[in-house]
Amino acid sequence: MDIINILLTSIIVLNIFLALAVFFQRTSHSAPANRTFTLIVVAIVTWSAGIIYYRYLQDVEHLLALTRLHHIAALFIPVFFLHFVTQYVREIVSVTRIIPLLAYGSACALGLLTYFTASVVVAVSVPPVGEKVVVFGYGYLLYASHFLIFFSIALSLLFFAYLKSRNPAFRKRTLTLFLGVLIASSIGMVSNLILPWFGYFKINWLANFSTFFYVGFIFYAIVRFKLFNLKLIATEVFAFAILSFLVVELFLAETTTQLILRVVLIALVAILGYLLMRSVYREVEQREELERLTKQLEKANVRLRELDRLKSEFVSIASHQLRSPLTSMTGYASMILEGTYGKVSEGVREAVERIYESGWLMAESVEDFLNVSRIEQGRMKYEMQDFDLADLSKKSVEEQIPVAKNKNLTLTFQTDDTGPYTVRADLGKIKHVLTNLIDNAIKYTSKGSISVSVCRLSTGRTARVIISDTGIGFSHETGLKLFDKFVRARNAHEVNVSGTGLGLYVAKEMIEAHKGKIWAESDGEGKGSRFCFELPLVS
Repeated sequence: MDIINILLTSIIVLNIFLALAVFFQRTSHSAPANRTFTLIVVAIVTWSAGIIYYRYLQDVEHLLALTRLHHIAALFIPVFFLHFVTQYVREIVSVTRIIPLLAYGSACALGLLTYFTASVVVAVSVPPVGEKVVVFGYGYLLYASHFLIFFSIALSLLFFAYLKSRNPAFRKRTLTLFLGVLIASSIGMVSNLILPWFGYFKINWLANFSTFFYVGFIFYAIVRFKLFNLKLIATEVFAFAILSFLVVELFLAETTTQLILRVVLIALVAILGYLLMRSVYREVEQREELERLTKQLEKANVRLRELDRLKSEFVSIASHQLRSPLTSMTGYASMILEGTYGKVSEGVREAVERIYESGWLMAESVEDFLNVSRIEQGRMKYEMQDFDLADLSKKSVEEQIPVAKNKNLTLTFQTDDTGPYTVRADLGKIKHVLTNLIDNAIKYTSKGSISVSVCRLSTGRTARVIISDTGIGFSHETGLKLFDKFVRARNAHEVNVSGTGLGLYVAKEMIEAHKGKIWAESDGEGKGSRFCFELPLVS
């Protein structure tokens, strides 16, 4: 065997390996591209095998039939490639199904014309010296036009997809595929179509070498396009190579014992190879399913974030619209109670007090919603200043003493006498936190006392505020999520039905924005609670 045929055989084997590796992929989304790629390789392998046999055969009659079959096999190479390209670019370029159908029709018609008439290949002669000579007929120009037209259409689709796509990775793959196939097909058409027409047959085998690059570039594009998995290919090729080696060894067995042992070994390797490939298939399918679910979750997460943003905007707008009439309502109710509009009867006074109280509670809820909206949208502003945390706490306690007395509760304030407790913070926000925590302690305590204390930690760098009560308390499980949005203690509704579950969430966000921390403690339900927060002291 001469060196050219050895190289051509090697090219055929490599192409077969690529075709088998792709054909046996099981992922459903890759099946059309896999089949089309396999058909391309089948046509190329058939055509390449024909040229090897053509180079050996000397009988003129058989040579004519082989040459015609060889030319028929070549007809389907641009057709299958065009079909592959339409699948490759379908998400970028819209291609009518008529074009591939015309290509298949052209290949079939020219194939029949080539085999049953002398219009394309008239005769083959075998000279004493040199390459065999093929005589072409009047239909050869039509035959050559088939290659030129359909390769041009396929390459044009690739080029248009390259121009239209905005995906850098896809553009890079498409350009590589375009250039590779352009070079390989140009070499093939020059060495196997144009030069033979002018009677030059010395390099008609050159196109077969270019087929490896042709197949290789398509293979690369499919791999980069993730239409099948390299791990599967490697496993299949490895198993196929071992079995091929063992089959060759089987024919080299010298004794019956060796033959039996090698047959058993082949059976074992085949079983193990099957089990290995099945496990790899399962792993790849699970990974692909996981990737699919991950993409769905990413889309759902994006949608949820958008819905959350729209919800925050709606709450903000609705809260703003509610705050103005509530302010007017509580304002006028307060003026009536103060006697601005004259004396009113006791019955009217009680009704106005209820209006005022309900409006005030509603205004608090609206303010909580507004604060949550500002926090989530990043619009919460903090105006920092130095002030004494103990002084602010004492004032907050004094403001709440009348409310505590109305419920027959004792509200006290104390410090550890290590002041001053100067902090740099937004006075209004810290006042809001203190008022909220003291107000909660009063609401959720039916009897007993509430104490507010301020102390300096042993490090001397942090001040701690503790609001203790003898109220309803909470369980350990509830304490873990008490500062989340819309969360209330399980037994909270028994004491106060008007809570929204937002006050502690807002307090937590405000304290953490000051580089502080806040938490809650309780010995259990019905055993009171302690709400604490810490802020860094000014050095």
